[in-house]
Amino acid sequence: MNRKSDDKIQFVYDKECPVCNHFATHIGRCDNTVDLVNAREDSALLDAAAGEKLNIDDGAIVYAEGQMLFGVDAVEYLAKRTKHKGILGVIFTSLFRFKLLASLFYPVLVFARKALLKILGKSLINDSKSDVSFRLKNNSYNKKQKG
Repeated sequence: MNRKSDDKIQFVYDKECPVCNHFATHIGRCDNTVDLVNAREDSALLDAAAGEKLNIDDGAIVYAEGQMLFGVDAVEYLAKRTKHKGILGVIFTSLFRFKLLASLFYPVLVFARKALLKILGKSLINDSKSDVSFRLKNNSYNKKQKG
């Protein structure tokens, strides 16, 4: 399928979380139309998410087709729209392609990510920022997309 540049999918993930990083790398290999955005680096997309009161520590963020998708909706979108290879792809697609299954398993993964970061001695993304309120003041991503 050929997508226009406007149809590019952007997936915001935590590069310091080994599981998140592995998953994002897998997504990037399976679908070259997905831009991977490290949530620990400042980005206009993360600014826009904060402006919409979305906390990256509570769920994945995907920007696609002019919309910001969060949590279960984000992983369900990725499961349906990207082609997955190997056993990891089969598991991901099986668990997250259907909203009911995704709604059951996704909160467990969010909890597990937070526990893993704590075990590894790494901070949550918003805990590592000295002040995340600056994101709310300068929400430039959606303005750029609309303009």
